[in-house]
Amino acid sequence: MLGTHRVGKTSLRRRFMGSRFKKNYMPTVGSDFSYLERFIDGEKYRLLIWDLAGETKFKNVRSLYFQGAFGAIVVFDLTNRESFLDLENWIKEIEEITPTGGIPFYIVGNKYDLLLDSNDQEMSDAEIEDLIHKLKEQFGGKFEIGFIKSSAKSGMNVDSLFEELVRNIMIWLPNRKNMK
Repeated sequence: MLGTHRVGKTSLRRRFMGSRFKKNYMPTVGSDFSYLERFIDGEKYRLLIWDLAGETKFKNVRSLYFQGAFGAIVVFDLTNRESFLDLENWIKEIEEITPTGGIPFYIVGNKYDLLLDSNDQEMSDAEIEDLIHKLKEQFGGKFEIGFIKSSAKSGMNVDSLFEELVRNIMIWLPNRKNMK
């Protein structure tokens, strides 16, 4: 999981792990991880989810975690234009560092609950769709790139996000039977 700091990566991961939403913000220092066994489509998967710090000073640390990654979740905050505009840089970082030149990933517009509360969206749905389309054309030749809006606070689309990423990884992996 990666993206600009304060976009909700840790909250999404914790919500998927079954924890309740916590309002107070505690920045991730370097990285944090969770391990979970989960049944998806009747198959049992062991998921190791790395939550990588979004600050620039941790870029060298992040590169270590990309080496063994089979998928990624790139998160931006629907109420923060800067995090939206950083998407291309995050995806370039994935592409440059992963051994295969890329991995399946989802782009996640998080904090949808804030839009419902205040209608603070800093970019239009059309602008989001245009950038997602551009990124899919630019980076999606080797694998599927998904997009979803979510809310770690309400739980909206959190489980489906992780489950869809696992499905895409299993399609992408050439030797997937040995990777479960």
